[in-house]
Amino acid sequence: APTPSSAASSAPESTPEKVAASFAAPTPSVRASSRRPLRSAPDDAPDRVEGEDVLWLRTPIRRASDLVDGQAWIQEYQQRLEAAGGGSKLQQSRVLREMAKVSPPGRKLKLLTGQDVIFWFNVGAPGPLQKRVHVTEAKCPHRGACLLSSELIEIEDAAGIASAVVRCPWHNKTFNLVSGLSPGNSEVLKSFPCRFMHGFWYVGVDPAPDAPHGAGCAPGAREEADAPRAEGGGCGGAAEA
Repeated sequence: APTPSSAASSAPESTPEKVAASFAAPTPSVRASSRRPLRSAPDDAPDRVEGEDVLWLRTPIRRASDLVDGQAWIQEYQQRLEAAGGGSKLQQSRVLREMAKVSPPGRKLKLLTGQDVIFWFNVGAPGPLQKRVHVTEAKCPHRGACLLSSELIEIEDAAGIASAVVRCPWHNKTFNLVSGLSPGNSEVLKSFPCRFMHGFWYVGVDPAPDAPHGAGCAPGAREEADAPRAEGGGCGGAAEA
Protein backbone atom coordinates (compact mmCIF):
# COMPACT_ATOMS: atom_id res chain seq x y z
CA ALA A 1 0.00 0.00 0.00
CA PRO A 2 1.21 3.51 -0.73
CA THR A 3 2.86 5.21 2.23
CA PRO A 4 3.84 8.82 2.90
CA SER A 5 7.40 9.51 1.93
CA SER A 6 9.56 9.75 5.04
CA ALA A 7 12.12 12.07 3.49
CA ALA A 8 12.60 14.52 0.68
CA SER A 9 14.90 12.13 -1.15
CA SER A 10 13.04 12.51 -4.45
CA ALA A 11 14.04 16.15 -4.82
CA PRO A 12 16.53 16.62 -7.66
CA GLU A 13 19.72 18.53 -7.13
CA SER A 14 19.01 22.22 -7.67
CA THR A 15 21.60 23.36 -10.18
CA PRO A 16 21.35 25.99 -12.90
CA GLU A 17 21.87 23.29 -15.52
CA LYS A 18 18.59 21.66 -14.50
CA VAL A 19 16.42 24.73 -14.88
CA ALA A 20 15.73 26.94 -17.87
CA ALA A 21 16.55 30.59 -18.41
CA SER A 22 15.71 32.68 -15.33
CA PHE A 23 13.92 29.83 -13.55
CA ALA A 24 16.70 29.59 -10.95
CA ALA A 25 17.26 27.10 -8.18
CA PRO A 26 14.89 27.36 -5.18
CA THR A 27 15.81 29.16 -1.99
CA PRO A 28 15.68 27.33 1.38
CA SER A 29 12.73 29.49 2.49
CA VAL A 30 9.36 27.77 2.68
CA ARG A 31 7.49 30.99 1.92
CA ALA A 32 6.92 32.21 -1.59
CA SER A 33 8.84 35.39 -2.29
CA SER A 34 5.67 37.20 -3.37
CA ARG A 35 6.84 40.41 -1.71
CA ARG A 36 9.97 40.63 -3.81
CA PRO A 37 9.76 43.04 -6.73
CA LEU A 38 9.83 41.11 -10.00
CA ARG A 39 11.81 42.36 -12.96
CA SER A 40 9.86 44.15 -15.66
CA ALA A 41 8.31 41.87 -18.25
CA PRO A 42 10.34 41.72 -21.45
CA ASP A 43 8.72 43.30 -24.50
CA ASP A 44 8.30 39.91 -26.15
CA ALA A 45 6.47 38.30 -23.20
CA PRO A 46 2.79 38.35 -24.22
CA ASP A 47 -0.01 38.12 -21.67
CA ARG A 48 -1.71 35.42 -23.75
CA VAL A 49 -0.43 32.84 -26.19
CA GLU A 50 -2.86 30.86 -28.33
CA GLY A 51 -2.01 27.20 -28.63
CA GLU A 52 -3.74 24.19 -30.08
CA ASP A 53 -6.94 23.81 -28.02
CA VAL A 54 -5.40 25.79 -25.15
CA LEU A 55 -4.92 29.44 -24.23
CA TRP A 56 -1.70 30.11 -22.33
CA LEU A 57 -1.93 32.89 -19.73
CA ARG A 58 1.18 34.57 -18.36
CA THR A 59 1.74 34.66 -14.59
CA PRO A 60 4.27 36.71 -12.59
CA ILE A 61 6.24 33.53 -11.78
CA ARG A 62 9.75 33.76 -13.25
CA ARG A 63 12.03 31.72 -11.00
CA ALA A 64 11.84 28.87 -8.52
CA SER A 65 12.30 31.26 -5.61
CA ASP A 66 8.96 32.83 -6.56
CA LEU A 67 7.28 29.57 -5.52
CA VAL A 68 6.98 27.62 -2.27
CA ASP A 69 9.52 24.81 -1.98
CA GLY A 70 7.29 21.81 -1.29
CA GLN A 71 10.13 19.71 0.09
CA ALA A 72 11.00 22.38 2.64
CA TRP A 73 7.33 22.81 3.54
CA ILE A 74 6.84 19.09 4.19
CA GLN A 75 9.95 19.02 6.36
CA GLU A 76 8.81 22.03 8.38
CA TYR A 77 5.32 20.57 8.84
CA GLN A 78 6.73 17.29 10.13
CA GLN A 79 9.04 19.15 12.52
CA ARG A 80 6.19 21.30 13.86
CA LEU A 81 3.93 18.27 14.25
CA GLU A 82 6.64 16.40 16.17
CA ALA A 83 7.19 19.42 18.39
CA ALA A 84 3.43 19.54 19.06
CA GLY A 85 3.61 16.05 20.54
CA GLY A 86 2.39 13.69 17.87
CA GLY A 87 0.13 13.16 14.88
CA SER A 88 -3.45 13.15 16.12
CA LYS A 89 -6.02 14.74 13.82
CA LEU A 90 -6.52 17.56 16.32
CA GLN A 91 -2.79 18.30 16.40
CA GLN A 92 -2.54 18.08 12.62
CA SER A 93 -5.38 20.59 12.22
CA ARG A 94 -3.81 22.97 14.72
CA VAL A 95 -0.39 22.85 13.06
CA LEU A 96 -1.92 23.34 9.60
CA ARG A 97 -3.85 26.37 10.83
CA GLU A 98 -0.68 27.87 12.26
CA MET A 99 1.34 27.24 9.11
CA ALA A 100 -1.39 28.55 6.81
CA LYS A 101 -1.03 31.95 8.45
CA VAL A 102 2.68 32.28 7.72
CA SER A 103 3.80 29.60 5.24
CA PRO A 104 1.08 27.94 3.14
CA PRO A 105 2.17 24.94 1.03
CA GLY A 106 1.61 26.64 -2.32
CA ARG A 107 1.32 30.02 -4.01
CA LYS A 108 -2.12 31.24 -5.01
CA LEU A 109 -2.61 33.45 -8.07
CA LYS A 110 -5.52 34.87 -10.02
CA LEU A 111 -5.27 34.27 -13.74
CA LEU A 112 -6.22 36.87 -16.33
CA THR A 113 -9.53 35.02 -16.74
CA GLY A 114 -10.31 35.51 -13.04
CA GLN A 115 -9.65 31.90 -12.11
CA ASP A 116 -7.93 31.30 -8.76
CA VAL A 117 -5.18 28.68 -9.00
CA ILE A 118 -2.40 27.37 -6.77
CA PHE A 119 1.15 26.66 -7.90
CA TRP A 120 2.75 23.64 -6.17
CA PHE A 121 6.47 23.11 -6.56
CA ASN A 122 9.27 20.59 -5.98
CA VAL A 123 7.09 17.63 -5.01
CA GLY A 124 6.11 14.37 -6.65
CA ALA A 125 7.95 12.09 -9.04
CA PRO A 126 11.68 12.78 -9.37
CA GLY A 127 12.84 14.70 -12.41
CA PRO A 128 13.94 18.15 -13.59
CA LEU A 129 12.60 21.01 -11.47
CA GLN A 130 10.49 22.26 -14.35
CA LYS A 131 8.64 18.93 -14.32
CA ARG A 132 7.93 19.37 -10.62
CA VAL A 133 5.69 22.42 -11.04
CA HIS A 134 1.96 21.70 -10.75
CA VAL A 135 -1.06 23.97 -11.00
CA THR A 136 -4.53 23.20 -9.68
CA GLU A 137 -7.72 25.04 -8.90
CA ALA A 138 -7.57 26.76 -5.52
CA LYS A 139 -10.63 25.16 -3.95
CA CYS A 140 -11.44 21.58 -2.99
CA PRO A 141 -14.03 20.19 -5.45
CA HIS A 142 -15.93 18.55 -2.58
CA ARG A 143 -17.16 21.50 -0.49
CA GLY A 144 -15.02 24.40 -1.60
CA ALA A 145 -12.35 24.56 1.09
CA CYS A 146 -9.38 26.73 0.16
CA LEU A 147 -6.44 24.40 -0.38
CA LEU A 148 -3.85 26.86 0.87
CA SER A 149 -4.64 25.47 4.32
CA SER A 150 -4.26 21.86 3.17
CA GLU A 151 -1.50 19.39 3.93
CA LEU A 152 1.01 18.72 1.15
CA ILE A 153 2.13 15.07 1.13
CA GLU A 154 4.34 12.79 -0.91
CA ILE A 155 3.00 9.22 -1.27
CA GLU A 156 5.29 6.43 -2.44
CA ASP A 157 3.96 3.47 -4.42
CA ALA A 158 5.26 -0.10 -4.19
CA ALA A 159 8.10 0.78 -6.56
CA GLY A 160 9.16 3.71 -4.40
CA ILE A 161 8.00 6.36 -6.88
CA ALA A 162 6.62 9.44 -5.14
CA SER A 163 3.37 11.18 -6.04
CA ALA A 164 2.32 14.58 -4.75
CA VAL A 165 -1.09 14.87 -3.09
CA VAL A 166 -2.92 17.41 -0.96
CA ARG A 167 -5.20 16.60 1.96
CA CYS A 168 -8.20 18.89 2.30
CA PRO A 169 -8.40 20.41 5.80
CA TRP A 170 -12.20 20.05 6.04
CA HIS A 171 -12.95 16.39 5.34
CA ASN A 172 -9.47 14.86 4.87
CA LYS A 173 -10.00 13.92 1.23
CA THR A 174 -6.73 13.60 -0.67
CA PHE A 175 -6.18 14.63 -4.29
CA ASN A 176 -3.32 13.81 -6.63
CA LEU A 177 -1.81 17.05 -7.95
CA VAL A 178 -1.23 15.57 -11.42
CA SER A 179 -4.34 13.49 -12.09
CA GLY A 180 -6.65 15.29 -9.67
CA LEU A 181 -8.06 11.94 -8.58
CA SER A 182 -9.09 11.20 -5.00
CA PRO A 183 -8.98 7.52 -3.90
CA GLY A 184 -12.47 6.25 -3.13
CA ASN A 185 -14.14 9.53 -4.10
CA SER A 186 -15.87 10.79 -7.22
CA GLU A 187 -14.62 14.37 -6.97
CA VAL A 188 -11.70 15.39 -9.18
CA LEU A 189 -9.42 18.35 -8.45
CA LYS A 190 -9.04 20.37 -11.65
CA SER A 191 -5.43 20.62 -12.76
CA PHE A 192 -4.00 22.96 -15.37
CA PRO A 193 -1.10 22.48 -17.79
CA CYS A 194 1.77 24.88 -17.22
CA ARG A 195 4.76 25.84 -19.32
CA PHE A 196 7.86 28.01 -18.94
CA MET A 197 8.30 30.31 -21.93
CA HIS A 198 9.21 33.93 -22.70
CA GLY A 199 10.89 34.02 -19.27
CA PHE A 200 7.65 33.37 -17.35
CA TRP A 201 5.43 30.51 -16.28
CA TYR A 202 2.21 30.29 -18.27
CA VAL A 203 -0.94 28.38 -17.29
CA GLY A 204 -3.10 26.73 -19.94
CA VAL A 205 -6.88 27.19 -19.87
CA ASP A 206 -9.77 26.40 -22.19
CA PRO A 207 -9.86 29.01 -24.97
CA ALA A 208 -13.50 29.63 -24.05
CA PRO A 209 -13.53 29.00 -20.29
CA ASP A 210 -16.69 28.61 -18.29
CA ALA A 211 -17.30 30.54 -15.08
CA PRO A 212 -14.00 31.04 -13.22
CA HIS A 213 -12.88 28.10 -11.11
CA GLY A 214 -11.89 29.00 -7.58
CA ALA A 215 -14.06 32.09 -7.28
CA GLY A 216 -14.81 32.82 -3.66
CA CYS A 217 -11.60 31.38 -2.25
CA ALA A 218 -11.37 34.29 0.16
CA PRO A 219 -12.31 35.30 3.70
CA GLY A 220 -15.95 34.80 4.54
CA ALA A 221 -16.41 31.50 2.70
CA ARG A 222 -18.66 29.35 4.87
CA GLU A 223 -16.97 26.33 6.39
CA GLU A 224 -18.69 23.05 7.08
CA ALA A 225 -20.07 22.81 10.60
CA ASP A 226 -18.47 19.41 11.15
CA ALA A 227 -15.05 20.43 9.83
CA PRO A 228 -12.20 21.95 11.84
CA ARG A 229 -12.08 25.69 11.37
CA ALA A 230 -9.03 27.14 9.66
CA GLU A 231 -8.70 30.66 10.90
CA GLY A 232 -6.45 32.56 8.61
CA GLY A 233 -6.60 29.55 6.22
CA GLY A 234 -3.96 30.97 3.93
CA CYS A 235 -6.66 32.71 1.86
CA GLY A 236 -6.66 35.84 3.96
CA GLY A 237 -6.27 38.17 1.00
CA ALA A 238 -7.01 38.58 -2.65
CA ALA A 239 -5.09 36.34 -5.00
CA GLU A 240 -2.24 37.96 -6.88
CA ALA A 241 -3.07 38.96 -10.41
